[in-house]
Amino acid sequence: MTDSAASPTEPRIVQLGQGIAERSDWGTIEWLANRRLTPGAELTFGHVRLEPGASNPRHLHPNCHELLFVLEGAIDHELDGVTVRLEAGDLLYIPIGAPHQAHNRDDRPCVVVVTYSTEDRQTLPA
Repeated sequence: MTDSAASPTEPRIVQLGQGIAERSDWGTIEWLANRRLTPGAELTFGHVRLEPGASNPRHLHPNCHELLFVLEGAIDHELDGVTVRLEAGDLLYIPIGAPHQAHNRDDRPCVVVVTYSTEDRQTLPA
């Protein structure tokens, strides 16, 4: 990871494993870009692993849009009361304030990347 005091034009590289990891009973999020890691980037980017049989809590983001892209595996994602099946290569757009929740009903982990339209993502229970 580069120094956060770098000038805006200097490349800032954050490698997987060097971000800020948050572990929970459903899986792991490793933040690779946000206000702390990439000041001024005006977005948040995370690498997520959702464990087999797990679901993250139903929630919403009052201050940002979210893009979720599936890298490996598959999930059922509930978005504002509608459930869609997402597989590797699928992208889901989640509007500001839309309640949503991911469910991994498979027997292998699902790996996704998430991007938010702010460097200071807020999350509330839904």
